[in-house]
Amino acid sequence: MTGIGGTQTRSGDRSRLMDVLRGLLASWVVLHHIVLTGRFNPDVYPWRLLAHHGQEAVLVFFILSGFAITRSLVNAPQRWSSFLLARFWRIYPVYVIALGIGAIVCRITLMQDTVFAEFGRLGIEPWEVTEGSPQWLHLLLHLSQLHGVIPETWLPHADTSLVAPAWSLSTEFQFYVIAPAMCCLGLPRSAPLSLRLPVMLVLAVLVANFLVVPAIAPAGIPRYLDLFALGVAGAMLHSSGGRGRLAYSLLAVFVAIIGWHAGRIIVANAVAVWLVFWLASTLLPERLLNNRVGAAAMFVGALSYPLYLVHYPLMRLTLLAACAAFPQSRSVLLAAWIPAAILLSYAVAALLHRFIEVHGTRYGKRVAARRDLRQPRLPAQQPTGRLVLRRLRTDSR
Repeated sequence: MTGIGGTQTRSGDRSRLMDVLRGLLASWVVLHHIVLTGRFNPDVYPWRLLAHHGQEAVLVFFILSGFAITRSLVNAPQRWSSFLLARFWRIYPVYVIALGIGAIVCRITLMQDTVFAEFGRLGIEPWEVTEGSPQWLHLLLHLSQLHGVIPETWLPHADTSLVAPAWSLSTEFQFYVIAPAMCCLGLPRSAPLSLRLPVMLVLAVLVANFLVVPAIAPAGIPRYLDLFALGVAGAMLHSSGGRGRLAYSLLAVFVAIIGWHAGRIIVANAVAVWLVFWLASTLLPERLLNNRVGAAAMFVGALSYPLYLVHYPLMRLTLLAACAAFPQSRSVLLAAWIPAAILLSYAVAALLHRFIEVHGTRYGKRVAARRDLRQPRLPAQQPTGRLVLRRLRTDSR
């Protein structure tokens, strides 16, 4: 996923701080799920901070997706279909492995009839029993990335049954489909960037805050259009100087205020976190990351996508093992489970990144490049999304 595990930027690229942000967000989600599962007191700090503010990290990932995809298309224009093909090979291999781990954990859960009684006695609340027993339809929906568009009333736990964090992956796939249209919006091609970006954001904010109906699934793209649009605008204005920074800050504040007014406080929180990192990436010198701390942060950022996906089933697996080994005491169980879940999640994420994600990314790029070479297009035949993004890049200079 671009937002979660996007391509690491090269040294000298001032957006490298966004790779650090990916690692921080994925790590935050891991801690959030541990606190919720362990049923720590949500009214006591630091548990309150981790328990109540986990979904904001996912919303920041959505903004990152709009930012990263737009930068990718502007810096290396290509067919939209070729872009999707390369994206598939980057995302899907790790995703299928995470689904497999999730299915195994569900199977193990079903074979342990008394495990939930033990969890209840120890004050642990891992997941609902029905969530741990997905049907064949859940698997088909996850494999087709349609699990995020099915309302809960149609199929319980449609988006969370196998790998709960994967609901956001379905949302991002929906964004991939509409991304070129977000750059057009029917405006005249001669319209300046200063007009196109505010109109795009206003329309996206209206849809996300006032035009969403209950029939749209929680992971449906209309609910998050304002965040993706904010990321697109951030990519367009990332190198535009002081006036551009001021304009973008005002646009971000607008998105946050409308979200707050509509009762989506988590949107305002997510926008605030994003704006801090976006401004820092435009103002701070790039050399600040040229040290061991920066290298470590960039490494965690590289692991963000597999970490985000696999930590949840691994967390369940280690909890089942810890409950079997230490059923007498909640404190002993937590002391064994928490470090084991964290270490195993990062270790497996590192392996998946090194041996699956990296190779899948390279293969996808080669396939997309060969496809473009076999089917060259004249400039007049280029996809609308590519043409608009090129014009946006010209206007932002």
